[in-house]
Amino acid sequence: MFKFDSPSFEKYFNDENDKFWTEYCRRDQPLSWVSMDDMKGAAKRKNDLNMLKYLDALESYLDVAAMYSLNSWEYPTAQEIEQRKQTLRKIISECRRNTSGPLANRWLLLEMRANMLSGNYADNIRLWESNGIKTEPGYVREMMRNIYANALLKTGNKAEAWNIYADQNDSKSLQWSTRKYTNLAGIKDLYSKYPDAPIHRYLLKKYVNTLQDVADIYHDNRNGSDSDLNNALSEYWDDINGKSYARIDKNHMKEMTEFVSFSDSVAKSGDTDNPCLWETASALCSYFLGDFKQAREKIDKAMAMKSDTDTKDMARRIRMLLATSSDDITTPTFKRFITDELAWLDGQIEKSGSSTLINARDRILNLGLTKGYEERGDRSLARLMRICRDYLGANPEYALNPMRDDIFPNTSGDITELYATLENPGDDPLKRYAASKIKLTDDFKNDILGTKYLQEGEWEKAISYLQKVSMDYLDNQPIAFYAARRDYTIPAWNGHQTVKDSDYEETMKPQHLKHNAKVDFCNYMLRLEDEAKDASPARKDEIGLQQAAALYQASRFGQCWYLSQYGFTQYEKYPICEKELAGRALAHLRECAKSSDPKVKAAALFGMIYASPDRWMTETSSWNGHDYTTQLTVNRSSGQYALLTALDKTLTANPESLLPEISRCDVLRQWRKHR
Repeated sequence: MFKFDSPSFEKYFNDENDKFWTEYCRRDQPLSWVSMDDMKGAAKRKNDLNMLKYLDALESYLDVAAMYSLNSWEYPTAQEIEQRKQTLRKIISECRRNTSGPLANRWLLLEMRANMLSGNYADNIRLWESNGIKTEPGYVREMMRNIYANALLKTGNKAEAWNIYADQNDSKSLQWSTRKYTNLAGIKDLYSKYPDAPIHRYLLKKYVNTLQDVADIYHDNRNGSDSDLNNALSEYWDDINGKSYARIDKNHMKEMTEFVSFSDSVAKSGDTDNPCLWETASALCSYFLGDFKQAREKIDKAMAMKSDTDTKDMARRIRMLLATSSDDITTPTFKRFITDELAWLDGQIEKSGSSTLINARDRILNLGLTKGYEERGDRSLARLMRICRDYLGANPEYALNPMRDDIFPNTSGDITELYATLENPGDDPLKRYAASKIKLTDDFKNDILGTKYLQEGEWEKAISYLQKVSMDYLDNQPIAFYAARRDYTIPAWNGHQTVKDSDYEETMKPQHLKHNAKVDFCNYMLRLEDEAKDASPARKDEIGLQQAAALYQASRFGQCWYLSQYGFTQYEKYPICEKELAGRALAHLRECAKSSDPKVKAAALFGMIYASPDRWMTETSSWNGHDYTTQLTVNRSSGQYALLTALDKTLTANPESLLPEISRCDVLRQWRKHR
């Protein structure tokens, strides 16, 4: 949260450099697709001899610079080092012969770059102070200034160098050059020497965001193991622990408390032109400590303090997060406030597209509003905020994917309520905000709710929604590949319906389905239920087996899982709930297992054996020094063992009940061998 929206120096330079060369080469694509040959080709077409000469020198410099960064584990020979020095000297000489004309600034920049690689830091200080500082504003001048900062750093003037880096938002240079000062001791040390230096802006950003990471890890791991938590904390403490200071105490609560006191004292001291910066840091850390009331009071003070626009905007974003810690979040006044603030933040995001702002909004919606309403028992609004957060955070082209993950796990009642809120949010400002952001297509909504009703066994309600879904929508779903190739009427225990799904690209192609398999399934279940009402006992047994087969195939454990959900894993959790599809399938199998018909009984037991999670045997492998050996352990108290025993007795007493699929069962053969 403690981040500014100004672009990094690296992004600024690259964007401006891209713009210049793309325009010079008259290319539609960005610079990443423009090579040195493209640049020289453009110069030749324009007969720009000065540019050609400059590009030759620039190419020589880039070749030498690449040698410094490549093969860093292979030390250059003395001859190679001397050759590099000679090349750099030639470049510097060429630059000094081109001190006028339209490319004079670029030649000056190139000379400073060559000096930097050569270690001529004093020359770069002289060049900047005599010529560079006088050049016209722009990215070329800022790069010279950046190299000047490097020269200051190398010659011992760290404070001035850091101030330039901070002013340019050059986080990379600051990260390595201030690595000994990014902890609390370092911040205090530098503040005592340079109380109002721009470097504090970077140091506070680095420090507070590291504390945020630590706080996040602490709260995310409250139920985890102590060793995992300690390892995670150590990683972040090491990140802010400078080599020139004593190791930071692992007790991050104590560390934060000390930082809060120090920041408060600086904000009140009058020694800084940006007290808002320090008070905002103190407020956010108070929030991490759980001192929510104090945090809110501090951020209100910070908003009234002197600061630059960047800092004030950051404080405003942090105030949004801190405000969600109040019990007032249930009141209309708060909802109006936070909705207005979200609208402001959305406007800022629309202007810049900054990831800093997007991440801030994400945190406000997720850890602020979603968590806040969950803790206060408003599940509906919490769910709406989470969905809004995920929708806004997704790539617009694929925004429905996280919506499916968020919405489908809810009950049909919750989904119906959500749809109603999005359609008619009423007077609640937050509901109106979310409804204005979340855009769900009719196909999406009908498919989600219809599939949920199917999962809940409400066949008629499911059909009423599923029949509205267009075939084009179904064809382009990832699950369509399986819907076109598997049959839910074939029992899972009769064998696996293999599909060639190893080629991901192939599975993603539209399938041109001729009908909606989910609607067909629901109609099939309704027909079976209707027929069973007046069926003979023998036909009821047959229908029971058909119902069990279809229900299990459509369940989360079945091969036709695509009917009731949108994804599949081989690691589905047990136990099986009675009301879910697999539970209903087992209920039918248990009923059929009571049949007087041996074939029906055997078929039912066979299905129950397949579905049983309580395996009759476990295998363990061990290494004996030469190869792996497998140890079989028979679990005679397991449910599957009891079912296999019952099946074996049925088959022994009634040989005619040995169905073809049972005769092929290797599990039964193995059980008979080891029982």
